[in-house]
Order: sequence, then structure tokens, then C-alpha cells
Amino acid sequence: MKHWDERDVADVAPARLTRAERQHLRAMFADIPAHRRHRSTVHPETLIGVAMAFTALAALAWLLAPGGGPVSPEILP
Repeated sequence: MKHWDERDVADVAPARLTRAERQHLRAMFADIPAHRRHRSTVHPETLIGVAMAFTALAALAWLLAPGGGPVSPEILP
């Protein structure tokens, strides 16, 4: 088997599917199950987890900051 070195790309023609192959692929992917058609991408559990993570990060920033706050007293007017 010859190693592909990208030099023989210029003479490559696009592969065309036959009509029967296209119909077969259309039939394979036409029937989408109901549980996949109505899937929500954002779940309430995800939003709760993200909110808890940001709350924990804000609490750590407040607790670990020198001077008892996230902003140094020298910066405040």
C-alpha cells in the first residue's frame, strides 16, 4: 500500500454514489427515533450545576483574597 503524501490530490475525482446507494442511505437515516427528535440540549440539572460551580468559585475568591475581599483596599477609591 502506497503512503499518501498529498501530491496525488490534483488528479482525484469526487466519488459519486449510485441512485440505489443514495436511496439506501436515505432510507437508513430517514427514520429518526422519537427520543432523539425532541432532545433538549440544556437540562435543568446542568444549569443548577453551573450555578453552583460559579457560586463556589466566587466564595473561594472571596475567602482566599488578601484583605478579606476580592478587591484590594489599595485599589478602591
